[in-house]
Amino acid sequence: FFRVAVVCICPTCDCIPQAHLSVPPIKQEHNTMSIQACKVDRTHLSNFNYGHIKLSDMPDEMRSEVKEAVVTAIEKFPDNYEGASKFVKELMDKKFGTYWHVIIGDSFGFEITYELKHLMYMFFGGHIAVLIFKAL
Repeated sequence: FFRVAVVCICPTCDCIPQAHLSVPPIKQEHNTMSIQACKVDRTHLSNFNYGHIKLSDMPDEMRSEVKEAVVTAIEKFPDNYEGASKFVKELMDKKFGTYWHVIIGDSFGFEITYELKHLMYMFFGGHIAVLIFKAL
């Protein structure tokens, strides 16, 4: 039997990302590999200054208005996702009626029930996910 260790070392901070570690860390003679969380480097995503719609069943006119509102909100509140989502929700409630939900964050999953023709899932800046839907 052979024991094979597959170890991926992060190129930015020389740490071992937890998700890629298949066996306990191997101690070397002079230095020890760490299992600390990988530092997130998003400099390569700086060119994505636009919204990318991943999934939507909205009419074209509504989709473009919502995308524009999301981009404006994230540019207005760059480090405050709660403020940005509140801004978009208030705008959607005024423009398209009540019961809108807006979720903005870095990583999340979802399973929702929504009103048909009232859903959009998009990304902004390459890593900020935005989910907008109207509840039943």
